[in-house]
Amino acid sequence: LSTAPRSVDRGREYADGEGDGPEMWMDGWTIFYWGWWISWSPFVGMFIAKISRGRTIRQFINGTLTAPMIYTFLWLTIFGGGAIRTERRAAEQGLCCPSWDANFLLYTDAQLSDVTLTGATLTQDSFLICGADKCGDCEWGLIESYMTANPGVESMGDIVNYITSTSRWLGMYKSADDRSHARLSCMASEEMWFALVSTYGDMGPLLCIISLIGIILYFVTSSDSGSLVIDIMSANGDQEPPIAQRIFWALVEGATATALLVAGGKDSLNALQAASVAAGLPYTIIMCFICISTWRALAMECGDLNPYGPDFAVALVDPFSMLSPKLWCLFLKNLFLAPVTLYGVLKKHKLGGAAVAIMAGVAMIGWVALIICEIIYCATRTQ
Repeated sequence: LSTAPRSVDRGREYADGEGDGPEMWMDGWTIFYWGWWISWSPFVGMFIAKISRGRTIRQFINGTLTAPMIYTFLWLTIFGGGAIRTERRAAEQGLCCPSWDANFLLYTDAQLSDVTLTGATLTQDSFLICGADKCGDCEWGLIESYMTANPGVESMGDIVNYITSTSRWLGMYKSADDRSHARLSCMASEEMWFALVSTYGDMGPLLCIISLIGIILYFVTSSDSGSLVIDIMSANGDQEPPIAQRIFWALVEGATATALLVAGGKDSLNALQAASVAAGLPYTIIMCFICISTWRALAMECGDLNPYGPDFAVALVDPFSMLSPKLWCLFLKNLFLAPVTLYGVLKKHKLGGAAVAIMAGVAMIGWVALIICEIIYCATRTQ
């Protein structure tokens, strides 16, 4: 919802040969969400496993994958489409995103008294209020509208006072009281949702209150579930840890988040997000093994796989349990020559050829290399 209006403007800019370059697109790329979700997987997985105990696999998949996917699809379709429609209607009404010279707006009335408009030829490039460059169509249109509605304007100070007094809504809404149209792309991400629901007339205030309640419940339930998981881990796996200990972890989480916001503001949050994406790299590899382990466990339970059948010649932890050069050589071979090992297994069981092994190896190496590149990109962006 927050990126839909900007995506519309960005599409127009790219069509005109302009735009903000690939960096903004990279920041919103899906792989960042993958890293974010994967870094959350140990915490969320433990919580979902706790509340899903006793349910069938079908119920688990429908409750954690199917239902949220359908709900997310409907939510983004309805409200994302509503945001795009609101943005387009606001553009048709002449609403735009003005850019004023912040230093010029700080001038006092005494400094602006010499800049008179009486008898002058008003052109876009005669206003210093837009900085060194001339005023664009957006800024000039707002100034002309104000001067048309107020014929008695005689000095630049009147225009500056008008802009500073209306900066909270000028260009974004038709007026301070009329919220029927909103230029969402001019607003911060945290303002877009409330601006969107405010366009629904008398229902706007009620929807804003409901939204605030929903946000509070989201943060409270997220903090409570996070405190529960941390409490279980700190209690050595006890499924029913003391409530006082959970309250302690909830307070620690809140204090940590508050300290980050006070100390570094948005920059600290960006650094924390970059660290979370980076932390998802090792879990990406671990989750691949977890998927295979889950499939093997289900196959064993259904009787399709013999739990006492053939096993790996070298276990994963064997090289770390004893100092054996032979085991270390086999371990490094399986680690760095995975496509060769896979080709040997496929050839032995007549399940495929070299093309399958090469494709699997290239996919694995490419995936790891892509994530490493994204981590380096995130690290350089935060510096």
